[in-house]
Amino acid sequence: MSKKYGKSGRKKKQKGGKPYTGMPSLSSTTPSFSAPQKKRQLRFDEPETLDRINNCDSLAQVLSTLKDSYESIKSLDRRQREKHSYFFFHKVSPRVSAMSSLIAGASSHQIAYIMRFSGKLGAELKPDFTEAWADRFCETMPYMDKRQLMASLHGLREMRFYPAHPILSKITERFLEIQNGEPDTQLDCVELTRVFADHAEAGIVPDRELLMAWSQKCSEMQGMHDYYESRSLLRSLAIFDILRPDWGLRTFAGRVDEGLKKLNHPKDGQDHALMQARMYLDLPLNSIPSSYDTHDNKSRAEQRFRTLLEETTRINVEDGEFIPEIPRHCDMKQNYYGTPVHIEYDGAFHFSRDLSAPCNAGHDIYNGSTLLQSALMEKLRPTEHFLRVRAVDGNELQKLPQDRAKKSLKRIMDEVVQKPAGVYESKLFCGGFVGQHLPTR
Repeated sequence: MSKKYGKSGRKKKQKGGKPYTGMPSLSSTTPSFSAPQKKRQLRFDEPETLDRINNCDSLAQVLSTLKDSYESIKSLDRRQREKHSYFFFHKVSPRVSAMSSLIAGASSHQIAYIMRFSGKLGAELKPDFTEAWADRFCETMPYMDKRQLMASLHGLREMRFYPAHPILSKITERFLEIQNGEPDTQLDCVELTRVFADHAEAGIVPDRELLMAWSQKCSEMQGMHDYYESRSLLRSLAIFDILRPDWGLRTFAGRVDEGLKKLNHPKDGQDHALMQARMYLDLPLNSIPSSYDTHDNKSRAEQRFRTLLEETTRINVEDGEFIPEIPRHCDMKQNYYGTPVHIEYDGAFHFSRDLSAPCNAGHDIYNGSTLLQSALMEKLRPTEHFLRVRAVDGNELQKLPQDRAKKSLKRIMDEVVQKPAGVYESKLFCGGFVGQHLPTR
């Protein structure tokens, strides 16, 4: 037997060697497996982006810069993205807005995507720019394909605009032309779902004919939807049922929900947005999502309104009550001469602005998410009073002489408690005091 083997036939231990254990040697400089690559820290260069925008001499260059910025920003984590939001709102917005003269010769593609990427980045474009965009949008709309038209509508939603009549009529007309055209150019169910999600979240009523085309397409694809598509579909139907309860959309919503539950998606039982749609449409819940506290920090404007309300009524204003069905806190609550009134102070992100008159706050409409929230308040708390105060009305009260402001605010509270339980909104900026918040059933 070879010398390297002992009498038992086992391999001899070599001098200076170590017994074989099957594990890689710690002293080895070459690992037995590849080491994981360290994640590269991505960054976004604000000065470079600003230089690019300052040197733009065409809308195509502006669009390219915004698109590149969005591609860079979306790869960052949430905290880093939020850090750059100030830059886009305060630095990029005025520079892009100053280029409204470039819109006149813009192509349909540029018009379609400039608003979309501006909205994605959180830019706030000035009225001169948006009005010029709206004019060029109407001019190029007949040449837009379905993707460009969808991008335009989604961009308006991102920018918190809604296309009022007659622009909305032109959009609907173009969508119907596409839908009645060649089969390969028509919008499929997924695309129509996205179109109507943009309608719903903006708080605008779609065309009935286009809605029926959507219903037909989705019925043809029954059982072929994914979770997020079906979720969006059901939420849109809930909002449309609030806006147009006479359209009888609940049967369609029930079919969508049946297909959604068959998917058995792990997020289904913890999806608050989906839960809200089901609760409003009287559909059974798989489970109740765990509640979470979203009691936001109060704005200065809201604090000033609260102080004025206490001084006017000489009644204490409490912190808002947590409503688990929504689930969130109301902003404040006042027991007004024996009647509890839940008060919401609604800032800009509760509204969609009229594209043709963005500076006229009297044309602002409540967006779909807020309408659904209000409908649930009314449905689940049918014996209680809710008041939604537009921030623009709160600001108007601050500008009035104190005696007039107190008189107006007292009249608002008096009118609310004299009405039946429900959800109401302030109407000072529109020349009134209090009005019905939701469409009349």
